[in-house]
Amino acid sequence: MSGTPKFPGPPAALPPVDQRGDLIEISGPLWRIFPTTSVHATAWNTLRRWGPVAARFDPHPPPPAEHLDHGVLYAGGDAVTALAEAFGTNRTVDVRAGSPWLVKFTLGAGPAQLVDLTSTWPTRAGASQEIWTSPDRRRTQSWARAIAAAFPDLGGLHYGSSMHGDRAFNVALWEPAEAALTAATVHFAEPLAHPALAAMIQDACGRLGYHFLGQ
Repeated sequence: MSGTPKFPGPPAALPPVDQRGDLIEISGPLWRIFPTTSVHATAWNTLRRWGPVAARFDPHPPPPAEHLDHGVLYAGGDAVTALAEAFGTNRTVDVRAGSPWLVKFTLGAGPAQLVDLTSTWPTRAGASQEIWTSPDRRRTQSWARAIAAAFPDLGGLHYGSSMHGDRAFNVALWEPAEAALTAATVHFAEPLAHPALAAMIQDACGRLGYHFLGQ
């Protein structure tokens, strides 16, 4: 069946985010898994300015480079979602490679309104919910750049998890959310290799069908 593709590239002009549900403000806790010894490792609440890499909503213009005016930080709405997304490529949770940590935090004061990609806005913009499930990273990143350019005061994107079901969510936080990240409150922070996390990780791997490389 021919016709307009469900997930084309972004149009020249995006529709406004002015309908109920287009925007969401994150007030609850977020979870992030981050490496501490990789080449581009940063503090847990620091935007990654090197990009774009293979991540879904990197707003950096290509080719990959250090961008002082473009950054991104990804987090999940719960610990299992953070695990599912961080280790989804190989479906193996390795608690040693890169010395990853798990942090639970709440954003502080600052612009943290996000475009909600689980709303009808992507459809009005000419896309679909494939915007957060498509494996075509070049296309999803082109949408990220277009959204960031159209709404420069918004803090990023809220979207479903393609690895943990549509009831779970992720966020991609951009430059305007930096103040909220700087002022964030940490509720939990431990290395993934901490023995106290082993049971939770084992349970999550069982639910996700991932392999667990423990200590």
